[in-house]
Amino acid sequence: MEELTIDDEDERNEMHKKKIAKKKDKFGESKKLLKSQDKEKYSLTKKHNYICQKIRNTHIISIDGNGVPVITVGPDWYLYMILSSIITFSFLFMFIKFYQFIPLYLFISGIITYLLFIVVYTRLTFLNPGFPDKIDINLVKKSKKHYMYCSICNIWVSRGAGIKHCHRCGMCIENYDHHCDWISKCVGKRNNNEFNFFIIWIVMVVIYFIASFVIVHENWFDYQRYLRNIEKMKNNENK
Repeated sequence: MEELTIDDEDERNEMHKKKIAKKKDKFGESKKLLKSQDKEKYSLTKKHNYICQKIRNTHIISIDGNGVPVITVGPDWYLYMILSSIITFSFLFMFIKFYQFIPLYLFISGIITYLLFIVVYTRLTFLNPGFPDKIDINLVKKSKKHYMYCSICNIWVSRGAGIKHCHRCGMCIENYDHHCDWISKCVGKRNNNEFNFFIIWIVMVVIYFIASFVIVHENWFDYQRYLRNIEKMKNNENK
């Protein structure tokens, strides 16, 4: 066997270090590539593109990376402004006019109820109700009986998805339930749960106003009774 000198050992150590460094570089580059691919996928699915386009009676404000509408406004958007204004005016009138007869717990619960109602109502009004995704024409050619064509929207849609064309919105809606003027759009696949939650909050607002009327009315009568007693006492003292 050949005897290794110190120089030969140093060269072998350096070669071994270089090989390890190359492997690390390749591993690091592959990790960076995977991270960049994940970022691209995330940006394609999560990024919002604001387009502000009107399609028949519906305004599309923004879409995601896959072209699915995210923020939409229906034809009856002014009803959202009317109902929001009525609710806001009612709360302000009660808080300003009868502030001295409203207990602290009723005031705090009223603010929470109002803010949550506005958040739920606004989200529901601008949410995509369930516009169907575009179907590849190749899938339609393979099994045409599972799809139907909407001549107004100019798209193919699945037969088993409960899709119906709403002439008020001018769009096809997946899992169509009904068109609600107060939210300015239809109730469908993407906003059905939000609509049920909205109905619950409408009931909560009504219950809050009834309870507030009873409590404030009672406190107001007690205050009026107190003022009458003071007047009687003053009249008795003058006599």
